[in-house]
Amino acid sequence: MSEITSRQPTATAVQASDAGSTLNPVQLNSFDDLLRAVRELLTDPRLEVSVVTPLINSLFETFIERFQVYPFDEVSLLLARLELDGFPAQGLRELIRRIEETYEKYHGEAIHNPLDALAMDNESEGLRQSLRYAAIMAEREYQLERAVDADANQLPTRNTGRQDSEYSFKVKT
Repeated sequence: MSEITSRQPTATAVQASDAGSTLNPVQLNSFDDLLRAVRELLTDPRLEVSVVTPLINSLFETFIERFQVYPFDEVSLLLARLELDGFPAQGLRELIRRIEETYEKYHGEAIHNPLDALAMDNESEGLRQSLRYAAIMAEREYQLERAVDADANQLPTRNTGRQDSEYSFKVKT
């Protein structure tokens, strides 16, 4: 990490000792020293989340304001957070709702066009109809082949590579 320049005053932090009641000053000559001191403070088992959260929030806000970027990959952070909770369906729905509302407030229009959803429904219906038709035609072809084979059982049967089964391919209509 970067060394603090000589123009800046040397910082001194106060670190809690293992005894808990005594505070020891820690000389901070670099960001590495600061990072070590913060890590030692954060590993103190007596430290509560409610004490650390404002500090972390302030650090992030200051960093983002100063550099105009986030210090982490936001998507990975969001996914890691959702994974902690096991990707709860209700939580995901709420998150999606909030994202869509925020988008609409910012852009003045919905993120999804209702006509796009209707078009997808129509495409899905068309695909369902095509699959249903293909299944009906396959069933008819199979039945026709079986009828021809049954009529010609005096002649040597041709090997189609498939064996008749007790299971019939049925199409739900």
